[in-house]
Formats: sequence, structure tokens, C-alpha cells
Amino acid sequence: MCILHAESLEIGWIYGTAGLAPPRLAEFHFPVGGRRFRPTVEDLLQFLDRERLYTEWNPGWQAVVDRTLGDWEQKQASATVRDHTDVAVEQLREMGYEVKPPV
Repeated sequence: MCILHAESLEIGWIYGTAGLAPPRLAEFHFPVGGRRFRPTVEDLLQFLDRERLYTEWNPGWQAVVDRTLGDWEQKQASATVRDHTDVAVEQLREMGYEVKPPV
């Protein structure tokens, strides 16, 4: 679990105008992509590298992260197609694929 420690006057104002006490930001549950597209450990590692918050990587780390993130994305794409088959079929047809229902 990643905990964010910060303050936000704007969020405090929003809660205050609703008559509520603002929670600590560490207690927020930010929506980040739903169950299929939430951030991964690999996303966090790439963030740390991109923002130069960590720089002492082992050689080859990026290839490992790219591979495991690619594997995860493929699994999620397959699951999303199962969950939204009609949308997937329509998109494939728009791309010029011939899609036939199973017999």
C-alpha cells in the first residue's frame, strides 16, 4: 500500500463547504483505473526513475520491468475483452478485421 502524506487547502475547502471535516490525504482512496487498470509496482518503479527519485538501479532493470508490465497489460487486455466482448468485436471490425461469432 502506498500512503500519500500531504495537505491540500483546496480539498479542505471542498469538504468544509460540504460541512465535513477533511480527512488526511493518507486516508483518501483515489480512483486510479478500476480493477483492471490500476497502477502496478512496475508503474511505480518507472515513476521513481522518470522523476529521478531513485537512480541506483541494477543493470537490466528496465527490461525486466518492461517485460513484466507487458505481461500484465496483456492479461488485463484479455480480461477486458472477455468483460466487453461486443466493444472488442466492434473495434476489430472498425479496424478491418473479420470477426465471426463462435459456433
